Parts: sequence; C-alpha cells; structure tokens
Amino acid sequence: MSENPQLDQETRSRILREVAAECSLLIDPQIKLQASLFDKAKTYSNVVLAVGYAGYFGVWSYTKPFLSRRQSIWTAILLLASLTTYVLFEVLVMFVTSRSMRYKANELFKIDPATTDPWDLPGRFAAFETEGNRALLRFAPMWSTVYVVAVGTGLGGVLVMLSGLFWQLTH
Repeated sequence: MSENPQLDQETRSRILREVAAECSLLIDPQIKLQASLFDKAKTYSNVVLAVGYAGYFGVWSYTKPFLSRRQSIWTAILLLASLTTYVLFEVLVMFVTSRSMRYKANELFKIDPATTDPWDLPGRFAAFETEGNRALLRFAPMWSTVYVVAVGTGLGGVLVMLSGLFWQLTH
C-alpha cells in the first residue's frame, strides 16, 4: 500500500519561506550587480553625451554662417530632437529616483527604536536597497532606446552640418 504523504500547512509554509530566503540570497546580489553596471554605463554615457553636445554647439556656432538656411534649420531640429530625448529621459529618472528616496525616508521615519527589533533592521535596509536597484534596472531597456535616438539624431545633425560645409568647400 503506497500512501501519498502530504505535508501539513505549517511545514509547507516553513519550507516555502526557506526556499524563498535561499533564492533571495542568490537573486539579490545579481540585482545589485546589474543595477551597478547599468548605473556606471549610464554615467559614462552621460559624460560622453554632455561633452558631445558641448562640442556640437561649439562647432555649430562657428559653422552656422557657412550653412544654408535649410541646413541650419535641419541641424537645429535634429539637435533639439536629440537633446530633448536625452533630457526628458534624465528628468524621468530623477523623478522616479526622488520618489524612491522619499519612500525610503518615510519608511525610515516609521522605525521606532523603542519597539523595533535591531535584528530586523539589516533585512529591512537590504529590502530598501534591493527595491531601489530593481527600480533602477527598469530603466535599462528604455535607456538603450533613448541612447540610440539621442545619438542617431545628433549624428544626423552632424551629417547635415558636414554636408553644408563640404558643399561650401566644393562650390
């Protein structure tokens, strides 16, 4: 006679909590690593884009007299599209980051040192960090698109500017 042993509800809940804790030990460091890599890549890209925009404006101000009205307008449109895409994304990231920081601050203010078990604090703080990293990682796929659009339209403006300059040189 073969019986199908079933676990009582308490044992089943305990096992599920232990498995979830083990999974968290594996997943949370990966989330932290990916968020850190994304943040560093984004920071590097921001520096490159800022230097690129500064250089672009400098070159454009110097070459504008050599461009036709139409070339100058297209250069401006493409540059504005690039810059607007980039700035709107950064404003969105700042908005979400500030909301996350405000949430964390509110949660910290709820902690009452007189009634809080100090052994619970590291877990609560780790949960804050993990949630912040998850929020940051939500922007990673969007950043790829924003980067392609910002760089693509910026390069389009450069090509229009270059074509105007080469036309001036050859005619």
